[in-house]
Amino acid sequence: MTQEYDILHDHNTNLRKIINRNTSKMRKGYYESVLNLIKVIDLLSKRKYDPKVVIDLTEYSSLFYKSWCLKKCVMTSNTCHYTK
Repeated sequence: MTQEYDILHDHNTNLRKIINRNTSKMRKGYYESVLNLIKVIDLLSKRKYDPKVVIDLTEYSSLFYKSWCLKKCVMTSNTCHYTK
């Protein structure tokens, strides 16, 4: 992968650790929405290098910036394909 991908992956990993440490201070819906956003961003970045990665946004009922995720994807049935 590239340095850009590595930086993004490290940032997402650190953010996930911060979120998990502060779980007790967050509402469940907020916690799930943030983690789902991190998962989708990880999948989008993997999709850039591996076209076999399928992103199913229907798995993420609570998701921050869902409209942004939809703009980055082209919906084909229940799968989401990465677009630049």
